[in-house]
Amino acid sequence: MSNGSQKARKARSGGYAAVSYRPCQGRATIDSLTATVLACQEDGCQVYDYFPVRGYLSSMNTPLLIGLGEDTLIQRLEISWPSGKKQTLTAVRAGQQLTVDEAAALLDAAEMSAPTHTLFRKEEGLLNYRHQESDFVDFRQVPTQQRMLTRNGPTIVQGDFNRDGRPDVVVGGAYLGSPTVVYHQQANGRFLPADTLPTHQLEVGAIAVLDANGDGKQDIYIAPGASERPLNVREAFQPLLFLGTERGFQLDPALPQVHILSHACLAEDLDGDGHTDLLTGGGYIPGSYPLTSPGVLLLNRKGKLHREPAPWMPQELAVEDMLAADIDQDG
Repeated sequence: MSNGSQKARKARSGGYAAVSYRPCQGRATIDSLTATVLACQEDGCQVYDYFPVRGYLSSMNTPLLIGLGEDTLIQRLEISWPSGKKQTLTAVRAGQQLTVDEAAALLDAAEMSAPTHTLFRKEEGLLNYRHQESDFVDFRQVPTQQRMLTRNGPTIVQGDFNRDGRPDVVVGGAYLGSPTVVYHQQANGRFLPADTLPTHQLEVGAIAVLDANGDGKQDIYIAPGASERPLNVREAFQPLLFLGTERGFQLDPALPQVHILSHACLAEDLDGDGHTDLLTGGGYIPGSYPLTSPGVLLLNRKGKLHREPAPWMPQELAVEDMLAADIDQDG
């Protein structure tokens, strides 16, 4: 028998400990999900997250099994609950079926001390908005997906669309759900709806604010996100550009015809000509996970956007965010 086989057999015959969770009275068992366990042995520590879910309507055995190899003792077992409470057990012998009780845990000292100064405070009624998605469920198409791709919540981007010096916002809508609304901030800090953009045919995945045509007014670029509509429905995956005018926003029919599904776009002067360009990253395709949509580069040529090849964009990865920087300092 080889040395590797002997080690494998010893590891299989080694110790273990099983940990079950009991949340505080009045709380559901689901409230213990994402509890973290730190198990320290003589030669190191292991970290486990209590998350037995393995897909849609699928779960592992709920007690957390901690493998100890040849060790027979956990020197320190630390449980961190989602509520912020912590508890520590010492000298835990192998082979035990432990049940940890949140009621016996204590709040961490850092969690208990109230801050003397805060950077933010909650304000009610500044922006009255409630996002609504369609009732589509991704798991009916692909049951093994880890999460639903069509429900990412609203995209919110800041601008100054009426050029009054106060920050305004645009909130992206959802297919068969909320509309895309532009809000202007008032002198009292409240945001009031000023314009509704016609994006009902698509799910807004990403938004960029830029002055595309160089007229001094901010424009809004909308990138389609994941929705239940098939990829062959071109209007559902065609980006939109709304030009700012004195009468509100007007759809620009000259935007190049592209076909993309995205949750990240970047407005930046990428070629250094003084005009803002657009880079749109590809995202996961619903119904075809983990396939992704290719990214799109639109260069601004004196106020007109033109599609350019971008072979350097990731082709097999979903782009969730982007940042432009002069890393090699060549200007």
